[in-house]
Amino acid sequence: MTANPDGSYTINTVKLGEKIKGYAGPVPVSITIKDTVIQSVVMLGNIETPEYLTDIENRMLPKYKGLSINSIREVDAVSGATFSSRAIMRNVEVAVGYYREHRLKD
Repeated sequence: MTANPDGSYTINTVKLGEKIKGYAGPVPVSITIKDTVIQSVVMLGNIETPEYLTDIENRMLPKYKGLSINSIREVDAVSGATFSSRAIMRNVEVAVGYYREHRLKD
């Protein structure tokens, strides 16, 4: 987890979620959280099918922005890319869990 100058924290799941698999393999994400609100979720390098990932980037990931970390289960998987989107959702859960457990205190 990295503390950013604006008071947000960024967590990537390359190691945290290395066993979480999409259709073709791991689908790690980088998530930025500020004051328990998700600022962004970005997919990191993976070997999933690009067409499905584009759909996830356009239809699913924007739903996380501005969402409380307590409401992440409100985001649904993208049909047609179920394995990949469920793996991304699980990676977001892992990152949020890590943030809750390890965030730096003032």
